[in-house]
Amino acid sequence: MALEFKTATIRFQGVESSQTKTQSVPFAAPIKKAATAIQGFSFDFEGVVEHPIDKLQVNVGTASDPVTTTVVEAQATVNYSGKPSSDFEYNATVIVLVIAEL
Repeated sequence: MALEFKTATIRFQGVESSQTKTQSVPFAAPIKKAATAIQGFSFDFEGVVEHPIDKLQVNVGTASDPVTTTVVEAQATVNYSGKPSSDFEYNATVIVLVIAEL
């Protein structure tokens, strides 16, 4: 059993509430199993110096079953549902750690 670790940096620009994106992460050999974890994330409001955060949600996962393929589709979702109005957009970066058994 060989494990390989790779990261995917997924960027979100001008999000108003919730958004999901995927990014392909290639491996050198066929993948038997894959898992993801949040390695890190950043979050900021555009043009706002100070803004309270009521609820911030960041989820990661795989968008497809990676068995017998060499690519994992890493998926990240950001959701800020506590904002008082839609006047503010935010940017986010999620670094997804992909762990694959080859």
